Amino acid sequence: MGSNSVISTTPNTSAPFLKDRT
Repeated sequence: MGSNSVISTTPNTSAPFLKDRT
């Protein structure tokens, strides 16, 4: 959940793998 901040600043289209890390 700590990476949630990154997802908020990064578009899910550019970082779809970040959402998976949640």
